[in-house]
Amino acid sequence: MTAAMGAGQVVLVRIADERFAVDAALVEEVVDGVHPRALPGLPAHSQGVLEHRGEWLPAIDPAPLLEIERADAVPASALIVRRGPVRFALSVDAVLRVTERPRAIAGPAPSGSWEVGRADGALLLEDEEGVITVLRPDDLFRGDAPEDTGESRMTDEHASAAPIPIVSFRLGTDEFGVEVQQVQEVVAFQQPRRVPHAPEFVEGVIDVRGTVVPVVDLRKRFLLPATPPDADTRVLLVSLGHERIGLIVDSVTEVAHVRPADIAEPPSFFRGLAARYLAGLARVESGLLILLRLDRILTSEERLALLGAGPEDEAAAPAKPRAGGKRARRRAE
Repeated sequence: MTAAMGAGQVVLVRIADERFAVDAALVEEVVDGVHPRALPGLPAHSQGVLEHRGEWLPAIDPAPLLEIERADAVPASALIVRRGPVRFALSVDAVLRVTERPRAIAGPAPSGSWEVGRADGALLLEDEEGVITVLRPDDLFRGDAPEDTGESRMTDEHASAAPIPIVSFRLGTDEFGVEVQQVQEVVAFQQPRRVPHAPEFVEGVIDVRGTVVPVVDLRKRFLLPATPPDADTRVLLVSLGHERIGLIVDSVTEVAHVRPADIAEPPSFFRGLAARYLAGLARVESGLLILLRLDRILTSEERLALLGAGPEDEAAAPAKPRAGGKRARRRAE
């Protein structure tokens, strides 16, 4: 819904069992029944993205930033708020009402865990139901400017009108994609041999027709729950500079042809791993397709360590299973 909000008004919301007041002038719109799409590699307060009026907005849950413990309830509403050039969805458990600003209580807001998102000296408000805390969305990200390098995360091919062939694959319930020109081959899963002193997300190396290829488990890389492989597990052999590596995925679904008009730049608000690997968000028949930047999957230091490593002696080191369960025997394709 779109609320008619004016000067001197606040939007009263509930987060867990606490009530907050957000200056109505900061709120563009109130949206009910939200269902953000989760993305891997994001901190606890980032729920992923929310599609709103044809735009993908970062969805932010303020509860972790405010150190508020929430039960199993999932935020059901959102305030569409702008911070500089970035619009984002501030998720709340419920929007109570839009009202005139209640009377202020003298004195600063409580200290300690209240400091994040509740600036020093911020007033508490009070109405007939009790105390309300003033919530300033901008203070939730104090010192964090949206990440915007001005660099397009798409390739030059995205500027054309021709559909872009994308190899799509799944990790859990999420569907990812990379441009077909970056994929050399898709092979059936085989047990990698261990690489000494490798990062946790590195499974080891495999032999592909006499060539040793290092293998990365994308589930581990994206901090997703680990699962044992099954008959659908595949290894994508992809180009990484002048080298190639294998990416373990749950399954490879299809080669989709996506129109450039259906690809949106990822929100510049994201930081960390998600900011590095996201190339774009595409609308496809099955829903959201998360496009990856393979050149950002690994840092330069990780690439050097990975490409320079060799397998351990097979007799000295047993094969390392993928976390989440015992390896099932693979059926040859």
